[in-house]
Amino acid sequence: MNHNTEAAQGSEGVTNPAYDTQESIYLDLLEQLKQANSLYDNAAVYAIGSSDVLFGGDVMKWKKFTNSLRLRVATRMSDVAPAIARTHIEEILGNLSTYPIITTNDDNVYLWWQTSPPYKEPWQADSDDRDDHGMCVTLIDILKDHNDPRLSAYAKPATFDGEYRGVISGAMPGSFTLSHISRIGAWFRDVPDGFTPIMRAAEVHFMIAEAAFKTWNTGGITAQQAYEAGIAASLDEYNLDGYADYIAEPGVAWNNQTNQIYLQKWICLFKNGNEAWAENRRTDVPVLGHAPYSPYTGHNRPPFRYPYPVSELNLNSANITPKLAGIVDQFWGQQMWWDTRTGVN
Repeated sequence: MNHNTEAAQGSEGVTNPAYDTQESIYLDLLEQLKQANSLYDNAAVYAIGSSDVLFGGDVMKWKKFTNSLRLRVATRMSDVAPAIARTHIEEILGNLSTYPIITTNDDNVYLWWQTSPPYKEPWQADSDDRDDHGMCVTLIDILKDHNDPRLSAYAKPATFDGEYRGVISGAMPGSFTLSHISRIGAWFRDVPDGFTPIMRAAEVHFMIAEAAFKTWNTGGITAQQAYEAGIAASLDEYNLDGYADYIAEPGVAWNNQTNQIYLQKWICLFKNGNEAWAENRRTDVPVLGHAPYSPYTGHNRPPFRYPYPVSELNLNSANITPKLAGIVDQFWGQQMWWDTRTGVN
């Protein structure tokens, strides 16, 4: 941990901690993750054991997750601090024997749920009481436009006519008919012992593709090779056929465009909403507009970050007040440090 931070120091009497900069947190995360990779080697001290709910005590899988997470952090900041990001990414990809990463779905980081409450898969548990969650028109239309095999895994066809059809994000109740829109796919919505994805091989391949596209050293892997490996891994997650036809589709076939990498990465992150949101704020791919029925007006993009909690405003006002400077709409907040987009509000 950054030794200069005041966070999580309540036991030492720091009840009104000052805020760390986003940059310092990201830099510290990179160093902690690098250190963690070597700590796993001392198995006698750091053995995790069978109570490990992610990997059952498999230390090598933890190493792969740790180094892949370091790739994620570095990629997240690669537009605002490219030199630092490149150093970390090239160190990992240039020495995979020391820094192994997730490359196959066998190493995907899934939190598997149990079949009974309170440990049922959350989306399935939600469906026990309601069935009014519709798939977003943005994702449905992108999948349809590219003849994407994942459409049948991600969504159910509308019960009205068997067509796949999404709903506008932020649509008001009563502005659409439930039977006319697609619900979340059976792969997720109907499985009580399903999974919550934390990191998957497809995401890692797309990070390598982006690094290669930037001409960084990726150990000889080209952007196209990593891009196509990411698509293959994503389809394989759902046991889907049609890879050869899909990568020949217009807009999918490799055309040396970075936006292709960003779009396919966004698609593969389905159900990992926080990461998909972060990627979208970083790349603006696909362009997501302001919810048309939102009471917050004057915006052309979704919110930039979560708002500060009221408890923090009440209990740590001296430290938080300077951080509120320049925020026009508390619900939207300000762009993150690594969000370099222009013309967004």
